Amino acid sequence: MIRFFKASGYFLLLFAIPLFLYFLVKDDPGMVIITGQNILTQKNFTLMMTLSGFIFGGLLFFVVAYGILRFLFKLLGLPQFLKRSAEARSEKSASRKVARAELALLENKPELAEALHLSAVKNSANPSFSYIGAARAAHMQGKTALRDQYLRAVETTQDHHNRLHSGIMIGELLNQWGEHDKARTVLERTRKEKGDHHRVLTALAKSYEKQGLYDDLLKIMPALHKSLPKEERLEIEPELYVTLIDHIGAKNEGHELKALWSHIPNNIKVVPSVVVNYAEKLLYAGEVSDAEEALRSSLKKDWNDLVITAYGHLYKGDFNSYIKTAKGFANQHPESAYAALAVARLYYQTKRMEDALEYLQKALQIDNQIPEIHHLLAEILLEKGEFEKSALTFKEAGKLSYAKPSAELLQVEGEVVDHTHEALPETVVNADEQTK
Repeated sequence: MIRFFKASGYFLLLFAIPLFLYFLVKDDPGMVIITGQNILTQKNFTLMMTLSGFIFGGLLFFVVAYGILRFLFKLLGLPQFLKRSAEARSEKSASRKVARAELALLENKPELAEALHLSAVKNSANPSFSYIGAARAAHMQGKTALRDQYLRAVETTQDHHNRLHSGIMIGELLNQWGEHDKARTVLERTRKEKGDHHRVLTALAKSYEKQGLYDDLLKIMPALHKSLPKEERLEIEPELYVTLIDHIGAKNEGHELKALWSHIPNNIKVVPSVVVNYAEKLLYAGEVSDAEEALRSSLKKDWNDLVITAYGHLYKGDFNSYIKTAKGFANQHPESAYAALAVARLYYQTKRMEDALEYLQKALQIDNQIPEIHHLLAEILLEKGEFEKSALTFKEAGKLSYAKPSAELLQVEGEVVDHTHEALPETVVNADEQTK
């Protein structure tokens, strides 16, 4: 639309100028007198012409001079200052087109964005990014073949200073589009040319993960850790190591798990999702003592409620040792209800119900809004034969877990309690005290 108005303006200007001149001179043609001195003959001269003749003569002189200069500049080349000025104007125009193209993408106008990006390629200082922008627009339109053609065109551009960043952008986009095999090809080539940049390795690791290339993923993890800025390591590495632990843990081979663990950086070993997953897979592989040691070591270095909860779920091994360790952590962290809950759960697994109830009471005093505490209390009451108290405590656990408990959790001896009208009995709140 803008181009249409601009072209219309130029067209109307062709008629407006003669019309203006006509009205200017129709009543009084006017005269223009030009005086001066001839440089060659040193004689004075005087020129007299009508106003319209002066204007038309000036326009003719300008056109002829412009044509001669264009011919000379084409033949001899532009002076450097004019060349720089022309390049600056072209780049500025290309930058405006790129900005408009990105705005068009945000406004869900991919056809316009594609056209603008392509028109900016010729004069842009960063044609790679314009081709990538056109590829994004083509992808939004479902034109896969054209999208890949634009991405291949990046290889033919002359902006070699953008080779690293364009490779990263293409790899990340292909991963985002689910083209992990193509992403791997681009990223491996970029890595070979430009080295171990952390964004290249991060995208490459994602590609390996999605394709199930776990051996390749394991090989690049040390390089990824070394290249990543410290503040980004905990955002990226734990998820990848959890994937590797899941893969190796599926074989139930404890020695392979421990070999992987020895290569994991120490600051990643204390990440709750990593250490808990590792301990779980070791238990499945029969490496009970190593699982307990991993959890215990992590808790000593960096206390975490999720990890102590996992410690309380150890289901085989030397429970007396586990209870002693868990009680030590509970004493060191008296503010943690999860530490007391872990001790109670370990006592419960050894059928020492009274000891379990004692630590559940401590957990409730610290925080009575944790559903797991009420759930374990309900199980203990059930085993002790106190069915009504157990059902009501299960109900309390359900209330804390969900906004609207299911009918099964509200069922008490065949009768559904209307939770919207009936308040929780006082006996449930202090159910652990009543079992003493």
